[in-house]
Amino acid sequence: MQIIHDFGNSTVKKESQEDSAFLLTNKKTSFFSLSNTCPLSRYNGFYFFDNGLHKSINNLSVNKEIKKIINRGAIIERYYDSGFEQFIMSEGKDVLFYLTKGLKELNISLDMRPISDFDDKDRYYEITTESGCLLIYYRNKNYNSYLAIATNGLKFEKITQWRKETYSFDKKRDSQPDSMFVFDAIKIFLKPNSFISFSASLDKDMAITNATFGLNNFFNLKQRNTNPRLKVKKTELNCAYQSCINSLHSLSNHKNGKYGLFAGIPWFYSLWTRDALISCGGLIKEKHYPIKYILLNILKNIKEDGHLPNMLPNYGSNADSIGWLVKRLSEIKLSSQELKEIIPKLTKSVDDMIKFSTKNDLAFNYDKETWMDSISRPGARIEIQALRLFIYHYLYDMTSDVKYFELEQLLKKEVIDKFWADPILADGYHDFKKDLTVRPNIFIAYYLYPTLLTKKEWVKCFDYALEKLWLDWGALSTIAKDNMFFKPKHTGENSKSYHSGDSWYWINNLVAICLSRLDKKKYKQYIDKILEASTNDILYKGFIGHHSEISSAYQQEAFGCWAQAWSASTYIELIHELYSGLDEKAKFFIKKARMKVKDVHKKLLLSH
Repeated sequence: MQIIHDFGNSTVKKESQEDSAFLLTNKKTSFFSLSNTCPLSRYNGFYFFDNGLHKSINNLSVNKEIKKIINRGAIIERYYDSGFEQFIMSEGKDVLFYLTKGLKELNISLDMRPISDFDDKDRYYEITTESGCLLIYYRNKNYNSYLAIATNGLKFEKITQWRKETYSFDKKRDSQPDSMFVFDAIKIFLKPNSFISFSASLDKDMAITNATFGLNNFFNLKQRNTNPRLKVKKTELNCAYQSCINSLHSLSNHKNGKYGLFAGIPWFYSLWTRDALISCGGLIKEKHYPIKYILLNILKNIKEDGHLPNMLPNYGSNADSIGWLVKRLSEIKLSSQELKEIIPKLTKSVDDMIKFSTKNDLAFNYDKETWMDSISRPGARIEIQALRLFIYHYLYDMTSDVKYFELEQLLKKEVIDKFWADPILADGYHDFKKDLTVRPNIFIAYYLYPTLLTKKEWVKCFDYALEKLWLDWGALSTIAKDNMFFKPKHTGENSKSYHSGDSWYWINNLVAICLSRLDKKKYKQYIDKILEASTNDILYKGFIGHHSEISSAYQQEAFGCWAQAWSASTYIELIHELYSGLDEKAKFFIKKARMKVKDVHKKLLLSH
């Protein structure tokens, strides 16, 4: 099968034998995805949001071999020997529009249920017609939902057969259940040119209204692709770059006047603060989305301990989201009035963090409060120190309060003393010992606070880490390859390999950014290989046109969530880093941090 990415100004194509899929969203949580042939996962299909995600369609099939699939951003097309089909999701509505040419029949299988309800017992479907639509009513215990299909008078035949569907990707991940009974509902007989509109809802009238709207407003349903800010001459890079912009916008969410960004689809459809804040980096670079509203909305949720919850509105806790919030606030333009509201909240956050999560001037975290939340990393962790240093630096910059300058310099001194073991920058300091486990978190530290070490020290540090972590296919492992806990192969839904071997695409992209900033010429081969591997994932693996979450260490694969926001975001940042030069904010920060401090501040430090 041929995979093609066509954005008008650039087109790439490649023959592929791999299992892949596509994804479309309505930018309000609902999504639609199909695989090349049969569904690869129980998360393929048409999902709509109504106080939670609900599945309706399992698969749409014309019983022919797909010859090529074209990604046009917000539009997907699949081609056969005798015709083609086109898929579009309506922005803001639970409407899937389907257009065909030259095909004879469409088979529709259903799996209507809440996303996490896998009970196969007592499931009933009823197929009728109403208000010019095919209407499918589903009920199970105390649950019911509707699928309306507006066909513009196309003839159909009821199939009404149950069949066991096995999902190969779920089986590969050891994600249960890896098979489900699905309902082959109907066969629609197509005309040479056919238009069909699907809509699902918990409310019958809403499903019918939306399906009818979709059929009558096809040309208004086409979502717009967002124009990229950069022109990248290399065609594959340009297509991957534009795909990531489209992917981030697909994961964006606008409800009830609030803007958000989902961590990923299919299963990270909640508002995770860490993921959203890291992912804002790419959106800030593109300036196509109201980032300020995301940041200010998250700001409102600071907890009594000075940290942010893992997930909005108030679920769990972590040690790093607050630092990422400050990092992103520093990258956007804020009015004086907004700063008057923001700064007091951040200063209170610092006071609370000093009270609840600071020991001997170091920022410490409890177990599983860092992004590596599948393993135990309590104590003081290197990326958490960098985030705290950035907060202190930002508040001193905004307030000129000497208190924050002192805090920054004292913490910097402690980090160098407790973490630096030439050529290793420790991953942590816990129970009065350096944790010298080699992990890629040092690159997060450099990205956030590059003046922690001298350039010469950073080069030593990076060289040592690359020797231990580098994977030949163009990525980094999450732990040294010679470590006893290293897992070369992804362990699926069992999290043993997640942060003990698996390669995370967002980290890989961030590493390439750091290598470019430190010494672009010296590290060119690493930067090029990372860029190549990430581009390959975006264009030809997982959800085509989206960036996957993770890969096994031993070979490149698409695992985890197939449309991960922070992967797409850091790829966009990497493209900007390589093709538009060092970001002006980063230049300013480095220059300012290297400036000679005032004598009065020197005296204050000496007094300690």
